[in-house]
Amino acid sequence: MDNFLDLARNRRSRRDFSSRPVEFEKVIEVVRAATYAPNVGDMQPWHFIVVSDSAIKDAVCDHCPHQSWMQNAPVLIVACGSIGKVQDFYDQLADRWLTQTVAAAVQNALLAAEEIGLGACWVSSFDEINLRDLLKIPDGHRPEVVIALGYSSEMPRDKVLLPLDQVIYLNSFGGKVTEMAAVLRDWGEHFRGKKDSFVASQQAQRVDEGEKKSFSDHAQSFFKKAKKPFDKKE
Repeated sequence: MDNFLDLARNRRSRRDFSSRPVEFEKVIEVVRAATYAPNVGDMQPWHFIVVSDSAIKDAVCDHCPHQSWMQNAPVLIVACGSIGKVQDFYDQLADRWLTQTVAAAVQNALLAAEEIGLGACWVSSFDEINLRDLLKIPDGHRPEVVIALGYSSEMPRDKVLLPLDQVIYLNSFGGKVTEMAAVLRDWGEHFRGKKDSFVASQQAQRVDEGEKKSFSDHAQSFFKKAKKPFDKKE
């Protein structure tokens, strides 16, 4: 399990590819991993078009606007969903469940690519109608995602994630998990937070005490001045 968590942490969307060709056996491994994904009704309503022909690949890229970097990818995998098959059983829920199914398969593919030393990127920006015509995708099926695949030519940048306490809620939306560092057994962060909280509270207390003293001095001075006209003259 630790190896998988490292894999999930290390995966990045890669848009930089070398000219090194990808072994077809590795492409098959990536697609095989995709088919292990959970899917609606165990119907496995997916097909994967592996595009390696340079002319067809360039045409696919032409139908993916603002994605010129894709032309450097040695292989494209077009993940298709069988909407007709799912609609026969799930009617109005078919669209959502098919999208979720193919998304799960694509995530498996991306993780598999990372595991075997390949770079990959999930692309959702494409002209569906033209892509269907180009790849001869029949009615009842539709392209859902294009995966750019190849050997990456650069080291990925570090990923900047939101803190977990900003994305995890407890029992209801907005329900905060208190002491997240303690829950995760990140004791260094936990006690550092405790120290920071203690220091902050001490500073706040000193400010409060200073404000109280300042107000007290001001009040005494005010009442002394207000009392003078009523003092008896010696």
